[in-house]
Amino acid sequence: MDGAWLLEWQWLAFAMVIPAAIYNLLVFRYTPRNYSDMAITGAMNAWLAMNTLWIIADMRGIDALVFPAKISLLIGVGLLLSVGIRNPSRQVLLNILRRFRRFRIRSPFSS
Repeated sequence: MDGAWLLEWQWLAFAMVIPAAIYNLLVFRYTPRNYSDMAITGAMNAWLAMNTLWIIADMRGIDALVFPAKISLLIGVGLLLSVGIRNPSRQVLLNILRRFRRFRIRSPFSS
């Protein structure tokens, strides 16, 4: 989605929204039912919502979508912060970062 947006391929960027949204929502089905994992998955979905709204606002010139995109960002950050506040251990921080594919972090506690 981001790559198509960068290359200004509107049709592909918009088409990628649907499978990305379906995939991200399905992740909830397989997410362990504890607060930390659910909040992290919620933050990932908030990030996707922010990205989608921002792409549409940028490519279609719908400035009214920028504010909801910012709200989605704040919701995602709030969810991540809530996980850190509820359990401020280093392992929880590593678990948060590991869930985001851009951070390929291995836990120093695993073998």
